[in-house]
Amino acid sequence: MEKVVEKEIQAVEFIGLSNDEKKVVRAYDAVVHKGLALFKGKPLKEPKTVPSDEVEALIQEMLGEQIKDLRTEFKAKFKVMLTNKAKLDSFITEQQKIFNRAVVAKKKEFTKEANEALKIIGGIEELKTNFIATLNEGAEENVD
Repeated sequence: MEKVVEKEIQAVEFIGLSNDEKKVVRAYDAVVHKGLALFKGKPLKEPKTVPSDEVEALIQEMLGEQIKDLRTEFKAKFKVMLTNKAKLDSFITEQQKIFNRAVVAKKKEFTKEANEALKIIGGIEELKTNFIATLNEGAEENVD
């Protein structure tokens, strides 16, 4: 998944973006990278506990409850994040398609205009050839 994130980071072009917009893109990239790092199997360090058995049991219980609450909160937020990431990817893909169609339309328009200009040049060359041929015909008739 890290390669996917790297490709997305590399694919982002900052052309035309303000500094604030660049910050948003960089923050997005960092959040995606950190979110994906959670699933790479890196061991999490557990805090040290107080040696007293009774206090230790209470702390472990409170820690367990907090971890359970945080897991539930994380799951909910991560589910929303994944859903929103999928929507964002879909939006980006659709916008790229729209942009690509606009580029192709402009290229088609340009190609048509360029072909018309080249056709005019071809017509000039043909006119010169016909004009010279006509003049040469007249010169041949005068020689006889």
